[in-house]
Amino acid sequence: MKRLVKPLFVFLFILLADHPVVQAQFMNDVAGRPIRTNKYVEVDGFPFLLENWSKGEASSDKGVTSKNLELKYDVVDDKVTFKSEKGDEMEFVNFITSFTLYGDNGNRNFRRFSEIKEYSGVPFFEVLNEGDKLRVLKKTAKTVMETKAFNSATATKTFSESVKYFLLKKDGTYERIKKDKKSITGAMADKAAEVEAFIKTNKTDFKKDEQIGALVTYYNGL
Repeated sequence: MKRLVKPLFVFLFILLADHPVVQAQFMNDVAGRPIRTNKYVEVDGFPFLLENWSKGEASSDKGVTSKNLELKYDVVDDKVTFKSEKGDEMEFVNFITSFTLYGDNGNRNFRRFSEIKEYSGVPFFEVLNEGDKLRVLKKTAKTVMETKAFNSATATKTFSESVKYFLLKKDGTYERIKKDKKSITGAMADKAAEVEAFIKTNKTDFKKDEQIGALVTYYNGL
């Protein structure tokens, strides 16, 4: 009888591991390692997209999505980190392919894209719309800038932020765009009448990301 206990236990473990509830528990057990948090101690400001932690979720190249995490997006190193149960800032062990920051005014979705050749590697971009015929991608980045006042021996380090927008087409071609009507609607000429009607009806403000996203989402559905 005792000889049957161990094989039976192994069988039950394998059986339960395939159960959705058990899988969900494993998915939330995020593998991470502590990172150095005082890297920019002498720099004024913060290296993140948002100063404070944001609730969110992250997906890895293993096909696993971990939800209800506390996330920060470091836009200097183009890296997303999470807060451990002890409150430490951690980097993911697995390669993160996309993540979402939850917000009261809507979620912000980020994905890696290799098509934009202005950046090395496969960086994250914020995706402003739904659909894949056209994608409006937003790239926020920060660099450390050092300045020295006239006749001063002391230099001041601050974070300098840049924001660029790109329009990525389904065939993989892209162009950098401005946040104005002409730049954004130029790629929608095949549905010009419908797009113009949408803009007039909704009074689209091209200075607002969410309204640009709504317009392109509408176009993708035509």
